[in-house]
Amino acid sequence: MYSVFIADCQFTLPVDSREAKEIENAVRRLTWDTNNLDKAVSISHIKKVDNPGLEREYHEKRAALREEGRSPKELTEQLAFGVETEDGRAKEICRLGLECDGGNRTLGDGDMGVTVWKCPDLCLRALNWPVSGAAYLVVYKVGI
Repeated sequence: MYSVFIADCQFTLPVDSREAKEIENAVRRLTWDTNNLDKAVSISHIKKVDNPGLEREYHEKRAALREEGRSPKELTEQLAFGVETEDGRAKEICRLGLECDGGNRTLGDGDMGVTVWKCPDLCLRALNWPVSGAAYLVVYKVGI
């Protein structure tokens, strides 16, 4: 079903697989202008992250927020997007999660927190594209 599990917690999904299509459809549903996305971007591969440590931290944080009295609306899961131009940085995010280190990254100013995008096409449009023309759209599961 999946390709070999690699150290950066990523599985390569066959682009025509049901799971890859579900991810692609979720991205398209949240796209501001689908025509623009279809013209500007082609999908070469889809990887799914399986990182039990990050998954555990995510659920622990949600449980803590629930205990603090956050409303169900505040705990709603959504997808958010970021873009990386370096393979190493994308792998680092998959291994360690998104972290604020005080530096100015594609995903936002670390001094102000982390910025992610609601719409994948707007995220990609804002990118200063590298000469290679390749970038990694990173899809995050977040709580509002």
